[in-house]
Order: sequence, then C-alpha cells, then structure tokens
Amino acid sequence: MKEFSSFRDPSGYVFEENGILMRKIASSYLPEYRRLIESGLYRELVAGKLLVPHKELTKPDEVHGLVIQPLRIPMISYPYEWSFSMIQDAALLTLEIQKRALNHKMILKDASAYNVQFVSGRPVFIDTLSFEEYREGEPWGAYGQFCRHFLAPLLLMAHTDLRLNRLAELFLDGIPLDLASRLLRGKGGLFALIHIHLHARSISRHNQDNRMAGGESFSSFPQKFPFASGEPSAKNRIPSSAENLHRMGGILLGNQLFRCRIPEQGIRSPGTPCGDRSKADLGFRRK
Repeated sequence: MKEFSSFRDPSGYVFEENGILMRKIASSYLPEYRRLIESGLYRELVAGKLLVPHKELTKPDEVHGLVIQPLRIPMISYPYEWSFSMIQDAALLTLEIQKRALNHKMILKDASAYNVQFVSGRPVFIDTLSFEEYREGEPWGAYGQFCRHFLAPLLLMAHTDLRLNRLAELFLDGIPLDLASRLLRGKGGLFALIHIHLHARSISRHNQDNRMAGGESFSSFPQKFPFASGEPSAKNRIPSSAENLHRMGGILLGNQLFRCRIPEQGIRSPGTPCGDRSKADLGFRRK
C-alpha cells in the first residue's frame, strides 16, 4: 500500500507490503542515488546517526529502478507538534547534513521539516532521496523552504508567542514569510530582517511583477537574495557555501536571538532539549 504522503516526490515513493516498510526509487533518480552511495556521504551520515539507514531489496535496474527497506521509525511526529528545541535541533540537523553534502559535491534539493524525525530524543533525517549533485556556483534552491519550515516558526515562537508553531498545521509547506513578517512586527533583529522581512518583500515584489507581466505568482523565491528584485544574478543569489551554512547554524544556537517568550495563559516552556545542549544554551528565559 502506497503512503499518501509520498505523492509529491517524483524520485520515488514509500509503500508497505506484508507489514514491511519499503521505498521505491525511480530509475530517473538512480544516478543521484549511486552518487550518494559511492561518494561516501551515505556511509558518513549513517555512521554519525544523522540519516536513517536502509538495505537494498532489489538490484538497481535502469527500467524498474530500485527497492530499498529503510529502518522503520518507532513513532512518527509532526513539526507542528514539536517544541521549540525540537524545531531548533531539526533545523541544525538539516544545515549539518547540507554542509556535509557539499563536502561530497552534493546538496539537499529540499529542506522540509517533514524530512526529520526523532529517535530516542535525537533528530534523524529520513529522506534518502533528498540529495542531488551540486553544481558549482548554483544557489541553494531549498533556501526559501528552509526559511518557511524552520526560521519562521522559530522566530515567531521566540519573539511573538510560543503557540504560533501551530500555524505549521495549516501551512504544510511552511509558514508563509509574509504572514511571519506581519506577526513578528519588525522583531528578530538583523537575522529576521534579512531572512524573513526583506525576503517576504522580495517575494511580494516578484509576484507583483509577474502578475503585471501576465505570469504566475510564486509562494517562495528561494534563488533570490532576500532583498533583491528582478531576475536572479550572480550577485544576488544565496550561495550554498559551507561557510554561510555554518554561520546560519551558529546564529540558530545563539542565546541573543532565540529567547522563548512564555505565553501568559500558562503554557510551559519546552522541557529538556532533545540534544546535549542545556536550557541556557538555547536561551529559555522568562521575560
């Protein structure tokens, strides 16, 4: 039986047969899958407990593709159910995997929070088909999705209201940046200014230009620098360098940026963080 959540991925789909969870890899994705395995990236990520392991059930076939059996996750959770620290851990995991992928000349083609699950309190990446070859100089196409799935909810929870993560239940492809910008009301410092406020303005201007030209509107504009407009160029794209990813990851951990505001209605702050960091490291302080 095919999993309904796999319908969006042209590279393959998840299905269950006789109680065994399996994944079909389309023949069109086999070159990227081979690159993932042969580059050593898969082995490195699995050894570091960053990616769910799998075993091959069939031999790769240029017509029928390949069937693998991934390790079954004991309990499935969803991003709109997660605490602040869980979203933060999932975001940092995504950036760490992206950084390691770049070292192997690969890149994450999407940055959905639904690609992450938690096993024994640790985040693990579950989408083996999210990797593709990195072409030098190209921007990170999943940047807009990363902002919607991770940065928007983290900033809203930290600076507006802890309960706003529930918006992710309404917007399954991430909280729209224009909505996040209005709810933040200018809060979040330079980090939010670049990745949320100006990014949202850029999307709005791009959509307006497309409507005037009779084209389609876009809900995200991942290949543009947040405050750029017009056609993408070399100077206004978001580079996929490990240096930029490391810098973004460092800001996510910073005490000054993410200090949870506990709502007056009595909702408690998230409990012990899933990782090895202390509450002080994550900035959980009452205001």
